[in-house]
Amino acid sequence: MNDGAFDSLTKTFVELADTLVDDFDQVGFIRLVAARCVEQLAVPAAGLLLVDHAGALHTAGVSRDGSDVRGLMAAQQRRSPSLECHRTGERLTVRDLPASLGRWPRFASAALAHGFSSVDVLPLRRRDQGIGALTLFGTGQGQPDGETIRIATALSDVVTISLLQRRAVHRQATIGRQLQRALDSRVLIEQAKGILTERFGIDMDVAFTALRGYCRRNNRRLTEVAAEIVRDLDAADELGPSRNPFERRIRPRTD
Repeated sequence: MNDGAFDSLTKTFVELADTLVDDFDQVGFIRLVAARCVEQLAVPAAGLLLVDHAGALHTAGVSRDGSDVRGLMAAQQRRSPSLECHRTGERLTVRDLPASLGRWPRFASAALAHGFSSVDVLPLRRRDQGIGALTLFGTGQGQPDGETIRIATALSDVVTISLLQRRAVHRQATIGRQLQRALDSRVLIEQAKGILTERFGIDMDVAFTALRGYCRRNNRRLTEVAAEIVRDLDAADELGPSRNPFERRIRPRTD
């Protein structure tokens, strides 16, 4: 690799890393990766498929907006080199697509119709976690040299690590929000129990049993009723003693 090619590749990795910010745009990132694959690997087109929560592959981005490459990527969602690569976790090289018509009839036919005669597919995988595949389309039958393979592997690794990291951050943030909501709900419920305990001279367990029983009978959420009690502190003084002391005050919604 000459100095110019090395500098260009370095700028590509810096550019990709620079997109991994707080306002990360996955669609833009994937498109950028596909475009840089074309530039750095001297292939006519590239595309990426990502797996969804159900395990199905979907087109995430292509190197150009034309319907030809996008259509080819859509054709790979079933019985294709990319699907096979994703499942096995191994790089797959197809140098002669005409000879693969029997193996992948729909994809091979579509690729040949658009002037592509070969594909190289690299798994987007980190250890045992696969998230998709990177497909490089070609027009020749020659084998890619070792340097091209190393660059392609490095680009696919960058994509995999970046997306897995963003997913981990998002998952952690989601868990954090869920924990905070759970803590907030617990605080509300404890406050409501304290109010009932003070107003009616009952212990905390009895207060919670009454509160929960009311919610079950009226099909209402525990935190919703607890919030109403906390918001209306004076209302408890108006409640007469009963088996369920706040039963008469808090009614089921009619809207």
